[in-house]
Amino acid sequence: MAKLDLRSDETLEKYLTHKAQGNLRHGCRLCDEDSIAEFEHWRIIKNLFPYDRIASVHHMLVSKVHALERDLHADSWTEFMQLKTSYLNDHYDLIIEAMPSSRSIPSHHHYHLIVQKEV
Repeated sequence: MAKLDLRSDETLEKYLTHKAQGNLRHGCRLCDEDSIAEFEHWRIIKNLFPYDRIASVHHMLVSKVHALERDLHADSWTEFMQLKTSYLNDHYDLIIEAMPSSRSIPSHHHYHLIVQKEV
């Protein structure tokens, strides 16, 4: 059984083409993308291939340090918990974390920040 993709057909095609060209294997897009907002240990960036079937806004919360989840410092986690109950709560409806087996950028810990579409 096929999984429902959270991207529209058009965005999915752009993503798959980008991935097939090897663009996810060269450098880290999360490190290179411009920030929308910055905090001490985290920053918010735009997702170039948003989950536009469900989201009117799709940003990503990325650690400022290029690291796996297990390698983040305790101060990063403290700030993350503070952001969840303040800034993120005030600006987004959902936080999505992909499991390791489905992450397209597994080496840089990040979360998907979603404002749901109105139906």
